[in-house]
Amino acid sequence: MHRVTDVSAEPLGGRGTVLVVDDVSENVEILGKILSREYRVQVAMSGADALALIEDGSPPDVILLDILMPEMDGYETCRRLKANPATRHIPVIFVSALCDDGDEFRGLALGAVDYVTKPFNPQLVAQRVRTHMTLQSAQRELRQHNEHLEEVVRARTRALAEAHQRLLWRDRTKSDYLRAVSHELRTPANGVLGVGQLAIDEVGNPAMREKLSGLFERSRVRLQETLDGAMRLADLQTGDASLDVQSFEMGSLIRLVAAAFPGVIVGDEGPPSASGRPPRVIGDEVLTSLALRTLVRAMVRLKRPGASVTVTGGNEGPWFTVSIESSEVTLPEAAHASFFATFSSERTATFVEDMGLAIPLAARNIEAMGGRVAIDAPGPGELRLRCSLARAGGAQANLGDPVQA
Repeated sequence: MHRVTDVSAEPLGGRGTVLVVDDVSENVEILGKILSREYRVQVAMSGADALALIEDGSPPDVILLDILMPEMDGYETCRRLKANPATRHIPVIFVSALCDDGDEFRGLALGAVDYVTKPFNPQLVAQRVRTHMTLQSAQRELRQHNEHLEEVVRARTRALAEAHQRLLWRDRTKSDYLRAVSHELRTPANGVLGVGQLAIDEVGNPAMREKLSGLFERSRVRLQETLDGAMRLADLQTGDASLDVQSFEMGSLIRLVAAAFPGVIVGDEGPPSASGRPPRVIGDEVLTSLALRTLVRAMVRLKRPGASVTVTGGNEGPWFTVSIESSEVTLPEAAHASFFATFSSERTATFVEDMGLAIPLAARNIEAMGGRVAIDAPGPGELRLRCSLARAGGAQANLGDPVQA
């Protein structure tokens, strides 16, 4: 008959529990006397009884496990302990009269942490149990700390996910509002524009009619661009905008954009690649062209009369960056921080006021392609607008010799 018992004289709360598993009562008695002064000692007379004891009660902190036992030996008992997620963390110290290196290696390979031989050295047994008890306590505290951290991370992740959903809902609400306003304004705007055109046509003075027609046309274009821009911003903000992202050649695009603005100079940065390949980027070519046109137009309006505007391109790590610069600019430094913001009172107080939403729309288009925009002042009175897109295949930047566009 196998038995399970407790040989401790009294409970030693907080001092740890050692389970001694051995089918020889003399060995159990010796180990009990060695360990019961410091620990609560439980005894199982077989491997099966040890597994049942652990399953029915609280698992011990350390197990002293005899190898040579009938029915289920110590190796099999250890294997089952290590196969169970609930008990695999319990340190097992094998106890045996076997002294062959192969037996010791087999035990360690099964997951045992130490090995003591018979006859017992009381001081050695006590010290080894003490060492592994300390390690087990430290590992338990570490597990508890990790579990606490994991719970904190889960809670914060849930909170962030909920906050993200709230932000998405707010963005969707704002975008829906922008779409609704843009859509609802089109019908009355068309009416106002139609009546306005009829009224101008009735003006008898040709000079006045021409003056009013020019003013009316500029207002009509700005109104149309604002309505279209509001719709595009709403789509970009919610991720509903369509993008034709692919690899395209950047040098010719820069030249084409600059050619639309008399006096804008195209420069280069860096030597040509060994293969002579022109620079290529990843993005939507049409939207990139529109964004660059907007930024060049903004710089042309911000520069002082007679000042030049230069467009250059070059590699910056994984990016290809287009820089639009002028050395004589009227933009106050206070307007830099909000220059690309959707609504900026500082920007609208400058010479780009009549561009409406074109500047923030250009920035959002570049960002939607995974790019970035920036503004800085390299020196006094200078201004630089920067537009970066991911390089395609590590192509080398080379825009050729500076030319007058």
